[in-house]
Parts: sequence; C-alpha cells; structure tokens
Amino acid sequence: MNCKDSLNSKQQERVHYFARQLITADDLTQDQNYQREKHRLHNRLLHGWGIICGLEIKVLDASKPLIITICSGYALSPQGDEIFVPTEFQFDLGKCFAGQDASCHSCAPAMSGAVDPAKDYFIAIRYIECKSRPVRVPPVGCGCDDTGCEFSRIRDGFEVTCIDKLPDSHDAESHVLVDLCSIVNNTKVVACPQCPSDPWIVLAKVYEKGNLLNPPSPGDRRILLTTVVMQEHLQMQCV
Repeated sequence: MNCKDSLNSKQQERVHYFARQLITADDLTQDQNYQREKHRLHNRLLHGWGIICGLEIKVLDASKPLIITICSGYALSPQGDEIFVPTEFQFDLGKCFAGQDASCHSCAPAMSGAVDPAKDYFIAIRYIECKSRPVRVPPVGCGCDDTGCEFSRIRDGFEVTCIDKLPDSHDAESHVLVDLCSIVNNTKVVACPQCPSDPWIVLAKVYEKGNLLNPPSPGDRRILLTTVVMQEHLQMQCV
C-alpha cells in the first residue's frame, strides 16, 4: 500500500479571484468541490465513519413485520459524507424479496439486487445527492426552440436498501488495531486508512425466515463515538 492508494485523493485546488476576472459556473463549482473534498477528508481521517446517533429500526405493528420504521439520525459515510435523516420513515422489506425496487429515497429509483428471505440479510443506508428545483435555461441564440431546463439545486439525501452480505468496509479483519502507547512514544507510525469503495452503512440485521429484527453485533452496526460521548464517559469514570 502506498500513500496515494491509502488516501485515495489528490491535492485540491481553489479558485484565485482577481479584478476583472470572468467568473464561470466551472469556477464556482470548483470552489464548492474544494470545500466538500476538504470536509470529506477531515471527516474520514480525523473522525472515521459510522452511526453517530439515532437511525434505530423498529417494527411498530406486529401484524405487519415487513413494514419497518427507520428513526431519524445522523451518520458519517465511509467516504466522509454526512448522512442526515431528519424524520422517521417507513420501509417495506417485502420489496427486497420480490425483486422490485429495494431502495427508498427521494430521487429517481435505483434497482438493487433482491435478497433471499430464507437467509440472513442486512438493512443498510448510504449517502446520495438529489438534484432539485428545475428552472428554465434562457436560449443562447435567437431560436425559439433553443430552451431547456436545468436543476438549480443539489440536495443532500440518503438511500436505504437490503443487502445479502456485510460490506467489505465492515470486515473486522480489515481494521488494524494500533497500540496507543506505541504512538505516544513515537515507536509506531500511524498508517493512513484506505478510502472504502463501498458506501453502505449497516443499520440492522434480519433473521433468516423469521423476519424479525436482530440486534446486530458491534461489527455489523458500526457506531462512531463523538467527543461529547467520550467526555461524558470520562467524567462519569472520574467522579
């Protein structure tokens, strides 16, 4: 593993503004990309990824075990994107079995592979971008037909689906534990973590055949501890 592969990134460029400069959409987009990539890199290298709060899954009606409710919450994706679910919503697991659209989001449908209800499977979430607020683009020339529409906003969104196995990023063997004392004593160099290619974060595991939510192991439902949680824990231990 070399440094380029471990970071899976490159030096970012931001726009240098000067007087009488012609500003285009590419310039403004470049500044957005610069800030977003910096933010992703910060999240991934300094904080890690996982579920920060909420995103609990419940079955509110025992007579309809396939209709689950996903509670509001917040998580950081393996790539450093923020996944924010503002309100709870329902998700039909039956679509996963029938081979229909097994995803649930506010953008265009994305077909996912169906899972076998006779085997264990997982409910997962990932970050997506949703284009919104279409506006009419003024014509370039004098032609009456030279008009079109373009989306004027990009909204941060999410997608929930069923997967038949744990993502590679959840593999416990891929996480190397480092002795903290060796880092403090400068006898161990901390390697830069690789950027996972799989964007999914597992929310829950489902029993085979039983259609009952099974509390997943810590390796399945990855929790990201915040500074606030660790500070409160230390205060409780020291009192």
